[in-house]
Amino acid sequence: DDLSEIKKLLEGKNFMPVDETQTRICPSCGTPMAKTNAFGVQIDTCYKCGGIFLDKNSNEMLSINDLGEAFKENFTPDPDNPPFDIIIFNACLMNSIDVAKSLEGMTRYMIASEDFFLGEGLDYKAFTEAINQNPDISPLELSKIICDSYLKKCERNKTDRCATLSVIDMKKISKLDKAYNAYGEALEKKLGTDEAKLTEFADNAFWAEDYGGNTPETGFFNMVDLYGMAVATQKTVSKEAKNLQKAVTETVIHNVHGPYRKYSYGISTFFPFSGMDEDVAEYQKLTSSNKSLNNVYQNMLKSPFNLLKLFDISLTPVGNT
Repeated sequence: DDLSEIKKLLEGKNFMPVDETQTRICPSCGTPMAKTNAFGVQIDTCYKCGGIFLDKNSNEMLSINDLGEAFKENFTPDPDNPPFDIIIFNACLMNSIDVAKSLEGMTRYMIASEDFFLGEGLDYKAFTEAINQNPDISPLELSKIICDSYLKKCERNKTDRCATLSVIDMKKISKLDKAYNAYGEALEKKLGTDEAKLTEFADNAFWAEDYGGNTPETGFFNMVDLYGMAVATQKTVSKEAKNLQKAVTETVIHNVHGPYRKYSYGISTFFPFSGMDEDVAEYQKLTSSNKSLNNVYQNMLKSPFNLLKLFDISLTPVGNT
């Protein structure tokens, strides 16, 4: 379960380059492999023989734990007077509750995308002009301009369909985390190890908006909209799911998205779409991970059903119900 052991075996090795856009073939048994992503490290997995292969940059990735520690080594966290007004991620799939928790006390606002970063990145010209025109502009107003100008740039480049970008009020992260933990605890208590209940939970969660593809053909990034997941599973834990939805809407104070992402509510979380124990193990290593949901996912993957069978469902994201 520890990828560090695999990484040690690969150090100093030279391998034949491969086309990363193509489905890779397992060198052991010749079966086409499925792509997955364990927090920045691309993994090719053979579901026939169990072979696991990491990408060439696996030793160079900065984990969410590393990110939080790097800030803490240089700055003192202070929720009331943080060292930064805004922290922006001009990168893909970074607007998750785990990333936000790792930066708690470091910034007033966090700006990031739930999905891939599109349209050639942020419109730096638009928001730097806003600063030039009004040097006293508030961090919140500037954050909104950054998001709005990004979506407009995507629209100009015709890459707006799946665009997402949102502003997180970092003073609300603690309250969101509390609601998220209560949701996880309620699910763990309700579902236990009951195979039928775990299957129903997984089935419902698949209807929430997810990011990065999450199919054997596209690879797995295992990220799902947090609000959407709460909506999709609220029949199981109604009170806690509704409290979580409320906490998300209070934490995400500005949110833009393209027409194919209208059910993106601004912040995501981990869900093991891949059905791989390795992905759950990597998530469990995060200091910010939801411990109760970890247990739910472990129980879910231990049960006889196969998560990949759920890909036969015609997926339609859920809205606000």
